[in-house]
Amino acid sequence: MHEKSMTMVSMKMGKKWIAGAKKLGSEPMSEEDSYPEEQYPYGLEVTIEAEKWAEIASGTDIPQVGQKFEMCVHAVVVSVNASINNPENSSLRLQITDVGLMKDKKPKKTAAQTLYAEGE
Repeated sequence: MHEKSMTMVSMKMGKKWIAGAKKLGSEPMSEEDSYPEEQYPYGLEVTIEAEKWAEIASGTDIPQVGQKFEMCVHAVVVSVNASINNPENSSLRLQITDVGLMKDKKPKKTAAQTLYAEGE
């Protein structure tokens, strides 16, 4: 059976972004002092309406601001924008087609834990 793996890559703009803004004459807040939404590119934000959240999260409440969770998406490339003169400014647009939330699994009990219930 073919197994898939996923490597997570931080999209935080970080020190390069701060240096670039300073170069352009802007004085951004330091990375540590800025709000999370100022540390990541705007184009990476996703808005999920309450009705869709209920479908994705099986009726669980909308998370609190600042709460973290893992999600996996399937997406289709709908456009690619590239420049011969400036290839580092290339971009692509994705249409997210499916979304799933990673659920914490309760660790399975060992045979010993099942036979000899802990804490009794």
